[in-house]
Amino acid sequence: MFRILLGVAVCCAVLALGVYGFLRGSLPTLDGEVKGNGLAARVTVTRDALGIPTITAGNRLDATYVTGYLHGQDRFFQMDLLRRVAAGELSELFGQGALEIDRRHRLHRFRARAAGFLQSLNPADRTMLDRYVQGVNDGLTALAARPFEYGLLMTKPRPWSAADSLLVVWAMYFDLQGNLESRELARGWLRDHSTQEQLAFLLPLRRPARCRRDQGHHIHPGRGAGLVRTANRRHPPGRLPAYIGRKQ
Repeated sequence: MFRILLGVAVCCAVLALGVYGFLRGSLPTLDGEVKGNGLAARVTVTRDALGIPTITAGNRLDATYVTGYLHGQDRFFQMDLLRRVAAGELSELFGQGALEIDRRHRLHRFRARAAGFLQSLNPADRTMLDRYVQGVNDGLTALAARPFEYGLLMTKPRPWSAADSLLVVWAMYFDLQGNLESRELARGWLRDHSTQEQLAFLLPLRRPARCRRDQGHHIHPGRGAGLVRTANRRHPPGRLPAYIGRKQ
């Protein structure tokens, strides 16, 4: 009985040490020296009491590389989630539960848009972006163990790319405007199925002038205000044209 208990205790201790070692290995490097790829001069990184880094470099490309290196070590899983949210690739990590989100987000084709944008990027900006990407991947590779979140998900992190950096920016669209999609679709339908006079009333871009003459029709804010007069139709402000909102 004693031997059984001892064996269980040893197994638990070994397991605990393994978990500790894995978690410790996934933490970023905070002290010492690291050899960076392609640095033109020495770069120093200091952290305050809260762990916030300050980078001192001789040029922007070196600072950009080191910024990517720190991001790759400190925040790679969060960055991974952001690029997957924008591209509609969450189900690769979380399975069936994220499929519906991916279907909605892929309608925007942000990954394809990122690829197209990169082709038009000027050489100086592309060089800086590539240095950041290299820093992210070098920082991730330098970790003794993959970020612990990937251990819980039993998968490996996918390397960073230039398009991913754009996807992180566009992921904010879903935070700030993602719930306005139906509104924008409705506005687009109105734009495609309305005359300029109707759009001026339904979707005004700015405050109308006191009296405006435009291509044969008049909009008067005085007597009869709110009536859009054309040669063939008159729509009072309280009632939309019959075809507005009709299903196609």
